[in-house]
Amino acid sequence: MTKKLLITDSFFVFDDNVKALEAAGYEVIRLDEPKATEQQMVEAIKGTSVYIIGGVEQVTAAVIAAADELKAIIFSGVDYSNFIPAEQAALSKGIKLLNAPGANAIAVAEFAVGMAISMQRRFQDIGRYGDKQFLTTLSIQGSKIGIVGAGDIGSKILEAVSVFGPSEIVYYNRSVKDIPARKVELDELVSESDIIFVSLPKHAGTIFDTEVITKIKKGSLIVSVSPENLFDMDALLPRLQVGEVRFGFDHPSPSPEFDALSSEAWFSVKSHSGYNTAPAIKAVSDKVTDVAVQLYGQI
Repeated sequence: MTKKLLITDSFFVFDDNVKALEAAGYEVIRLDEPKATEQQMVEAIKGTSVYIIGGVEQVTAAVIAAADELKAIIFSGVDYSNFIPAEQAALSKGIKLLNAPGANAIAVAEFAVGMAISMQRRFQDIGRYGDKQFLTTLSIQGSKIGIVGAGDIGSKILEAVSVFGPSEIVYYNRSVKDIPARKVELDELVSESDIIFVSLPKHAGTIFDTEVITKIKKGSLIVSVSPENLFDMDALLPRLQVGEVRFGFDHPSPSPEFDALSSEAWFSVKSHSGYNTAPAIKAVSDKVTDVAVQLYGQI
């Protein structure tokens, strides 16, 4: 019996990937919707064995309830928690939740370091649309770097910033990682680091709660490629407003108050963008294809 594989949107999983999936034995179904509705997903998921999330739809409890033959969901990225609110319902039904670890790590790390360089060197202020003619700026050179989350992305950030001559690199992680940096507790990292990179998944929770935010070193720059829920934004806003800390965020502003901040204090994007390079998209597409092909004989 042919196993059906559902792919949403057309941004990920290219024609050559589809051919590889078909060669493995799948009947590939495309739902070419970047943000499929719950009802569309309820209908599409029926009879499906494997589902590749290629869009930004939400996998709700209703979708999982309608999944009569589903054995696995594969997310075309790393942190699937934002897209599968019914994560526990899926797991309790025996559905495997898989992703593409490491496939976009270089792109996301590049974006994080790019934000840090732009904000330290004040690109927006000294560029053609800025109001500064001449400006001596801060730098990565000589700064103490703190990395919160030392997985695939955090490790790539460490490699990248090392070449710019920081005074020291430290990291905070719940387990010890084999990386060329000193492991410290979070309180020490935030109170002493000049630049703080944050690269943790959504399920890490609110790491930067009110207490931690009060301890962040004055004048420091936080650069986050992590979801908003890692931060108590209400506690962070007053420190940004008085210029005590600065923030670069690979997500949209959480409220109009953040958009009102100066470009020196706050940088955000219109939509999550760190992963979005041509090489990373291809790497992710190849990775989720490989995962699906390996699954074929196991489901």
